Amino acid sequence: MAYLTYLKIKSLKTPGRYPDGGGLYLNISKNGKGSWTFRYNRFGRSKELGLGSIRDVPLAEARKQRDRTRVMIFKGLDPIIEKQKKLLQLKRSLNQTFEWAANEYINTMEIQWKNIKHRMQWRSTLKTYAYPIIGETPLNQIATQHILKILKPIWSTKTETATRVRQRIEAILNWSITLQYSDPPNPATWKGHLENLLPKPNKIRTVKHHPALFYEKLPCFFTNLQNIKAPSSYALQFLILTAARTSEVRGATWDEIDEKNKLWIIPGSRMKTGREHVIPLTDNSFKTLLWSNKRNPTNNLFYNYETGKPLSEMAMLSILRKSFASLGIVTHGFRSTFRDWAEEMQTFSHRAIEECLSHSIKNKTEAAYLRTNLLKSRRIIMDEWSQFIFGGNSEKF
Repeated sequence: MAYLTYLKIKSLKTPGRYPDGGGLYLNISKNGKGSWTFRYNRFGRSKELGLGSIRDVPLAEARKQRDRTRVMIFKGLDPIIEKQKKLLQLKRSLNQTFEWAANEYINTMEIQWKNIKHRMQWRSTLKTYAYPIIGETPLNQIATQHILKILKPIWSTKTETATRVRQRIEAILNWSITLQYSDPPNPATWKGHLENLLPKPNKIRTVKHHPALFYEKLPCFFTNLQNIKAPSSYALQFLILTAARTSEVRGATWDEIDEKNKLWIIPGSRMKTGREHVIPLTDNSFKTLLWSNKRNPTNNLFYNYETGKPLSEMAMLSILRKSFASLGIVTHGFRSTFRDWAEEMQTFSHRAIEECLSHSIKNKTEAAYLRTNLLKSRRIIMDEWSQFIFGGNSEKF
């Protein structure tokens, strides 16, 4: 015998649970909304299955769902588990592709990637190497063979790129597995899986360091660089004197310069490490800034005199290729030159040198105990670096 009728349901206003028999209940919430639930026992445990709201499911339909569910229990099935299976089948039936998953993953995660170039590399490497093979492949159909087809052609010739592509595919497929668009194991996993099918990267990778100038030749090089009166030359001089990165110099503004305390304070948003970096400036560093900014109408420390815009990414490298091509060096190599000089001096602590280069300390336990950026020590290092550059005792290049 039924406990509920359409008229009774309309009259219910008090929050509570109202039975209809056979495990079916109508729940009225505090805000007056009603929903159906079916209560049952499974291995001595009480469970509750939602059947929908009274707005979407009328009384007759709720009773039919109850009866179907009771038959399911009689057959030894758990209604909640069966419902989850149906939802999963529905999700899988959408046949979401790898390219779709990659875009979803990148859009979600890229907020934590500070470096714009890093974001671009994620998209470009997947577009170049992964999408042609598995871009349109449904996530639950991607297998080890697909991953090998992507990686094998570049594993030995572009090992570093191949390694990053594998890591990115693995991350995207882990995201897919977590959201149940596909099942484990992840076919792009290295440990215990692909390591059995591909050579270890460190066994085949040829480590390529940025071509750098021997520090003994730097004073002579710097003198020749000073003879080039161009904004890119001033920027390169400043980069060498501060041991900074190209992107840090290109984006530098007067707002970051503390003239009173002779500091260049680079905000964390512009740093590769994501943390603020303070560089002590020498008298020679300031002179370079003043030479560069004689006609500066903008806030940029270095800019294109013709357009007024910040220097292009290739500006400093172009000077090296045009005026110092025989050396075969690149802009980033001057950080190596600085490091070699600092290590050879044997009077500076390793940590102070690392702070000058704004290198992150990989040991988290050690990093937790570091309470200072060694500014005083680093000022001494940068002063001696400047004196060395302008000292004149140099080998010719």
